[in-house]
Amino acid sequence: MEFIKKLWDLFWILVGFAFIGFIGWAIFSSGNSPSSEAEKPSKPVFSAPAQALPYTGDNNANFVNGVAPLKIRTSGNGGYNYFVKIVQAYSNNELGSYFIRSGETLNIKVPTGAYEIKYATGHTWYGENYLFGPKTNYSKADSVFDFTYNGYQYSGYTVELIMQQNGNLSTSGLNASQW
Repeated sequence: MEFIKKLWDLFWILVGFAFIGFIGWAIFSSGNSPSSEAEKPSKPVFSAPAQALPYTGDNNANFVNGVAPLKIRTSGNGGYNYFVKIVQAYSNNELGSYFIRSGETLNIKVPTGAYEIKYATGHTWYGENYLFGPKTNYSKADSVFDFTYNGYQYSGYTVELIMQQNGNLSTSGLNASQW
């Protein structure tokens, strides 16, 4: 009988510790997280309407005196469209921006100078303010493109924004703030 009484006392001691542990857990967890779903911050929902794809070459160019040829080819695989921005290499001033549809080629002439090429890619177009929405991928060519005139002809470039094994155009990813 004495053994049963000790077991019964031990049971109530364990229940007491469990109760105290539960109270401690409840106090600790309520201090570290919102007490209701309404207080949790919600992630903003992207709600801009999709727009019709611009034609290849539609632009926001800040120049009219282009003389040096620039050709930019894109792949039709994957259906990615491109919004390309050409910026002055050392001042980062934008020279112009162009839309290129998946699988198409842009042919333009740019003024002489040194430029970088940045580009955004995606499937669904939301306009120049939102580009391809939250799924926009931003990149830039690691090369500086130097367009010159040697007294006889203008130097130009053909750039292929196509993933290729053994390709010679290195690119880096950008975040939206670097765009």
